[in-house]
Amino acid sequence: MIPITLFNYSKIAAILSTDSIAVSTTEIHGLLSGTLCGG
Repeated sequence: MIPITLFNYSKIAAILSTDSIAVSTTEIHGLLSGTLCGG
């Protein structure tokens, strides 16, 4: 069985803020969820 590795919310938020990206982790989550569910 392959182990599942989950993303670390705090680490991703820190990367986004240091790279001056104007998108929050919440918005990225919504975008990815909508893309996966909606096609």
